[in-house]
Order: sequence, then C-alpha cells, then structure tokens
Amino acid sequence: MEARFVDPWTPKQSQQIASHGGLIIQTGPEEFIVAGKGMTLTFPDRADGTLTGIESVQEGRLVGEEWQGGRWLNGDQTHQGRHIRLPPDDFSIQRIRLYSYR
Repeated sequence: MEARFVDPWTPKQSQQIASHGGLIIQTGPEEFIVAGKGMTLTFPDRADGTLTGIESVQEGRLVGEEWQGGRWLNGDQTHQGRHIRLPPDDFSIQRIRLYSYR
C-alpha cells in the first residue's frame, strides 16, 4: 500500500498538507480500517506480479471494538477501484477489503 498526502482533486494552494495524515490498522488478511484526512492510498503491483484490487469500501465508525458501518462507497468514490481517498477537508474512517489476482 502506498500513501500520498497531497489530494489531487483539491487545489494544492488551498490544502494544509501539514494537517494531512492517517492511521492504517490491518484487521484481517486483506481487510483494513483507515482513518484520517488528506490521504490517498493506492496498491502497486507486488514484486511477484500479483495485483491488488479493492473489493469493498464502507464509511463508518468504531464504537468500542465494534464497527458500525455507514455508506458504501462505489466506483465514483474509489475512481473505479484505483484508490482509497480520505478527503482533506473532513476526517473519515473507512473499512476496506482487498483481493489479489494475477
């Protein structure tokens, strides 16, 4: 996974890049919870040629240790499965499931 902290869809001069950041927690073999703002995650090809795809993305929140899901994100929000985006102007938490293929 690769993280970038300049949001490509927001003019750079209007971003406060020093306030961008996040946390990535692996909760399963191909499942993660990401939290933060101003972060874009992509999934480069692995050294062995395996590719990674985005199976699902759901906004939500953690209440204690329980995930409370909200809105499911689709191709409009994931750029047809190319990345996970946490917008720079609002903190968000997303649960993502990935898959691998050749």
